[in-house]
Amino acid sequence: MAYKCVCFDFDGTLADTEALMLKVYNEMARHYRLEAIEPEAIGAIKEMAMADVLRHLHIPVRRLGKLIRYGGKQLAARQDEIMPFHDQLGDFLAELRRWTLFCGILTSNTAKNVHAFLMRYDLNGYFDFLKCAAFFGKDRRLLRLCRQLHIRPSEMLYVGDEVRDIRACRRAGIDVAAVDWGYNTRASLAQAQPTYEVDTLEAIINIVKRHNARSLEAEILRRMVIDDA
Repeated sequence: MAYKCVCFDFDGTLADTEALMLKVYNEMARHYRLEAIEPEAIGAIKEMAMADVLRHLHIPVRRLGKLIRYGGKQLAARQDEIMPFHDQLGDFLAELRRWTLFCGILTSNTAKNVHAFLMRYDLNGYFDFLKCAAFFGKDRRLLRLCRQLHIRPSEMLYVGDEVRDIRACRRAGIDVAAVDWGYNTRASLAQAQPTYEVDTLEAIINIVKRHNARSLEAEILRRMVIDDA
C-alpha cells in the first residue's frame, strides 16, 4: 500500500522545543515542588521513554493533566523562542506534498501553540490537518485519523522523535520513521525498533518515494495477473 498520508509529531520533530521545555519544566518543578532536571542528568533522561521519565521524576500520572496545561500556557507565552529544526523545512514539505495525498500534524501540544509556529514560519499551507492527542494514547488517535481520512493504517507514515511514538504506531499498525534530532537518543529509538531510522529530511522523502514506487509496481503486476486470468 502506498503512503497516502505522512503525519508528523511537532515537538522535537518539526520544532526545536527541547531547551525551552526544560526551562519551563524546571520552573514548573519549583512551582509545584517537583524534582528538577539538572543539566548533568539530561543525557540519561533522553535515553528514557516518557513513562520512565515520569517514574524517575516521581510525577504521578494523576497530576499530568494539570502540569501539561501549565506548561502549554508557558510555551504559548514564549513562542518567539521556538525555532524549526531545519531552515529548509518549507522546501522539504513542498517536495513531500508531491509524493503523498495528505500531510498533517498529530501532537500532544496545543493547537494554538502549533498554529502560532506555523504562521510565524509561513508553513501553514503545507498541512491538511492539525490534530491534538492526549499525552498517552496516541495509537487510538492515529486510528481515528485514518478513519477520518478514509485510509488504512498501512497507508500512513508517522514521523516522530520519541520511543512513545514508535510504540503507539506499532500498536496501531502504522509505519513510523524515527528522527534522530529530537527528544530521544538514536540508541533508544533503535531499541524500540521503528520501521525506519532517519537523520535528514531528504531521507523521509526518499522513504516515501521508494515505498510508493514499489506499491505502484505491485498494483500494476496485480492488474496484469487479473487481466491475464
